[in-house]
Amino acid sequence: MKKYISLFIISTVLLFFVSCNSTRHLGSNQYMLTKNVVKVTDLRDDRLDDLYYLVRPVPNKKFIDVFPFKTWLYSTFQPTVDTLTGEVIKDTKFKKWARGYGEAPVLLDSAQISYSVEQLKIELRNKGYFNAEVTPEVHYRKKNKLASVTYYVQANSPYYVQNIKYDIDILRYRRLILQDTNNSELKSGNIYDATQLLREKDRIINSIRDKGYYHVPNNIVYFIIDTIQKENANNAKKLVDIEIKVDLSRITDTTIFEKMMYRYKFNNIYIYTNYDPSLNYATEPMDTITFIRSKKDPTRYFFITPQSVRKTKKNGDYKFFRDYRYRTLSDVMYTKKEVSYARSNISRSYKRLNDLRNFRTINIECEEVKSKLDTVAKIGYLNSIYRLSRNKIHSFAAEADVRSDKTNIMLSYSNKNIFKGAEYFNINGYFGMDILFKKTNKFIIYSNNAEAGGEISLDFPRLFIFRKTQNIESLRYNTQIRVGTHWQRAASLYQRLILNSAFVYNWTPTYQINHSLAPIDISIVKIDKYKGFDELISRYSTAFRKKYEENVLVTFKYIFNYNVALPDKRNSFSLRIRLESSGLTVCAVNALLSKSTKPLNSWKFFGLNYATYEMTDIDLRYYHKVNKKNSLAARFNFGVGIPLFNSTVMPFEKSFYLGGANSMRAWQFRTLGPGSYYSSERNERSGDVKLEMNLEYRGTIYKFIKYGVFADVGNIWLIKRDVNMKNAEFQFNRFYKELACAAGAGLRLDFNFFIIRLDIAFPIYDPNDPEGERWVNKLDLKKLYIPLAIGYAF
Repeated sequence: MKKYISLFIISTVLLFFVSCNSTRHLGSNQYMLTKNVVKVTDLRDDRLDDLYYLVRPVPNKKFIDVFPFKTWLYSTFQPTVDTLTGEVIKDTKFKKWARGYGEAPVLLDSAQISYSVEQLKIELRNKGYFNAEVTPEVHYRKKNKLASVTYYVQANSPYYVQNIKYDIDILRYRRLILQDTNNSELKSGNIYDATQLLREKDRIINSIRDKGYYHVPNNIVYFIIDTIQKENANNAKKLVDIEIKVDLSRITDTTIFEKMMYRYKFNNIYIYTNYDPSLNYATEPMDTITFIRSKKDPTRYFFITPQSVRKTKKNGDYKFFRDYRYRTLSDVMYTKKEVSYARSNISRSYKRLNDLRNFRTINIECEEVKSKLDTVAKIGYLNSIYRLSRNKIHSFAAEADVRSDKTNIMLSYSNKNIFKGAEYFNINGYFGMDILFKKTNKFIIYSNNAEAGGEISLDFPRLFIFRKTQNIESLRYNTQIRVGTHWQRAASLYQRLILNSAFVYNWTPTYQINHSLAPIDISIVKIDKYKGFDELISRYSTAFRKKYEENVLVTFKYIFNYNVALPDKRNSFSLRIRLESSGLTVCAVNALLSKSTKPLNSWKFFGLNYATYEMTDIDLRYYHKVNKKNSLAARFNFGVGIPLFNSTVMPFEKSFYLGGANSMRAWQFRTLGPGSYYSSERNERSGDVKLEMNLEYRGTIYKFIKYGVFADVGNIWLIKRDVNMKNAEFQFNRFYKELACAAGAGLRLDFNFFIIRLDIAFPIYDPNDPEGERWVNKLDLKKLYIPLAIGYAF
């Protein structure tokens, strides 16, 4: 206890010294600004949480939000100055470096306070608080020459939108705008918000342009705001009317007025597949290839390549170098000839080109074809110009997933355009080990499990078979074929080899939703049991022993992902649902074609037993942004697998497990559960039912140094009763009593591109301990678990 008191006293004295030293060169009427605070005194509105960032000046940054280290450096290493003349008498390179690295103290400034008050009032008016009052209050610590400012905000009652009117003088645009009002962000009854007006203006302009009106200036749309000085029945609510004006009163150029009346169509397409902004395309010799897709598509596609990027033969003659198959790119360009101009077509083309993963930058512009301007029908044409700067086609990568319970190293090679059709080829290999802590009189790190494997995959930027589906608006898609192998060694017990192949469709109808469908996914599991393994597991039930048999999995898989940020932009959530059905197709074929009267559990697939089961796994995550530096994260995960027909247990590869750096962090990898089954032996724990809930508060200490405080609750269970594993099966009348509980805290080093996470977790309730010993009444250092990992747990 004395050590902690001494540390507190030393820290306090150091803080006092640093603060005083930072201000010793200030004048008699100068004060160093240490903090700005904005307090809204009369209401709670999440939209006002960021008012603090409008206040000026911004105080000096502090190391771990406590010590103004850079200011101390700047003030401490000032040059020696003649007090009479002000001339520098002595200075050194080190002092100059220290001042350059440091920061001059930010001073209290009355003019900046007045400016901040006005900025706060402007922002409050923009948020609907037209009668807000802002009162600054300066707090001085004259002895230390320090000051802080608190801005007290009395927002008063906000104004609510009552009536929304449209006044549209341009007849060509009137119907288009009125037909699209359902998509308006402005709603009667909402609090007035100026940012909504700006978004509404952009929406109206874009809706007109999407109907072919290419030359629509932004200034034809503006708003008239009318505050209504009357009260509602409750004598409290203040109201505002909004009139949306669309007219030509702000257009002074007659040529623009004429072009506004023309509806435009797309014409031909010009494509620079290897665009280099450093080249002078006005003088650079070019090769141009004209491509026509089909008779149904009248568009002419001009593929333009600078001669300087072509390959050459040994004799010096040029050989034309084609970057891509022409159909690959033309298939994802939606600015086709005779199609009415719409920004949405350009956006869709951009998205689909970006999905090819071949281009570093994509620039799409339109150029008017003046020779095709029809002045009678008021129709014009636009050529589309695509400037595509390529990514590196070949790439090598090395990744490491380092955790305190499991470590993996992966090497991979990828080719983004292997067959000139933007096919994405990837081959990878990995090696990993489970890292376990053996408890004796000391903690000893050892590894008795290892795994290795690799995978070859090929992604095609189209959906095989479903050709017509690819024309659906905004749909993004690809087809993947992959084969792989996975080898695992479990101590001195057995080796497992898994051969896998799959055919997968992936499609994304919106930014929030993603689907993945594998109509066929085949895995062959071979097991090499070491001497003594059968004897070791003979004490367990027949169902448990079947988990370690060779089998074949012929699986149908579907994965649904939904990610959405709520309108307030402070909350978001994600939902992932995984469905698997294995062996049912093979069962049906066997039942129809086989003349054998053998029972279901004796059917074979290429000489091996095949597993039949149904499985679902639901993962729901919620994130709440408390402020710019702190957030709250929660996860709910539930999964269940049911063996059917040919199988009495779930395959080991498909069983659920908990523990480790990313789930139930107070337990080591695969060591929790099932249920309240107790065993003094340490072995891999797996189950058929999983339930896990996590809650974590994430905060910032200083810049990239962050922290987390968390709680984990969960367990796994068997779906069927096992006579040799008491209380391991799921039962509704007791499962809630078998939920393990843990808590902990940790540090995170957030470098944006990756995060290093170190947690300290301890069990609060362990259902696998003997009855009467499950609640942890005191902190036992032997039960602490310290997982290290890359990235967040969820």
